[in-house]
Amino acid sequence: MRKSHNHIIVKIVQFGLQIIPVGLVILVALGYYYTALNLIQHLINSYIAWCVWWLIRQVIYRGITVSSRRLAHRRLEEKNVIRKRPSINEGSTSDELVLNEKKKKV
Repeated sequence: MRKSHNHIIVKIVQFGLQIIPVGLVILVALGYYYTALNLIQHLINSYIAWCVWWLIRQVIYRGITVSSRRLAHRRLEEKNVIRKRPSINEGSTSDELVLNEKKKKV
């Protein structure tokens, strides 16, 4: 469903982009030269604003993606370090380790 919905939107945008120059030529031929120039200026400004918005969006998305990958990599490295580190008190639980340390201090 989503694929066909996007396909329809792309076709509508393509049709609009193809018909706009024809409409502007018709406006110039009918004597609406100043109006056509204003419309062209607005279309160019809209295109530039869209390009800037798209670029900023992509930069933010890329930054979030890279930071999430870094976090995942850091977590994986921490797990590997914990897994490779020999335990201080082999065969005992962490509770027994605390009890043994308290007995040594007293």
